[in-house]
Amino acid sequence: MIRYTPRYQIENDSAWIQSVGADTSKIHWRNGKLHAMCNPNDTICEIHEDEADPHDFPVGTVKHLWDWNKLGTIGLGLLTLYTVDQLFNGGKITRKVRKELGI
Repeated sequence: MIRYTPRYQIENDSAWIQSVGADTSKIHWRNGKLHAMCNPNDTICEIHEDEADPHDFPVGTVKHLWDWNKLGTIGLGLLTLYTVDQLFNGGKITRKVRKELGI
């Protein structure tokens, strides 16, 4: 359910934390699962409730990303695994997987 509230109420309420969102042209705030978005020049913000709180790292973040973009979440997960393997394991897992896949 979408509702609307004056922007000043969100900006003056310490429960709302400025955040980021997919629509980079808007200003975003979060209060748990609640997500407020406002055009920079507007005084009214749109609020909706997400299934997961992306600030509840790591579980909430992954759940929120999965709900938003499943393929992107898989890609981000693979990139994270690759990076961790390179940084902390010298790329051993990456080389083994590439060998098994013939690439």
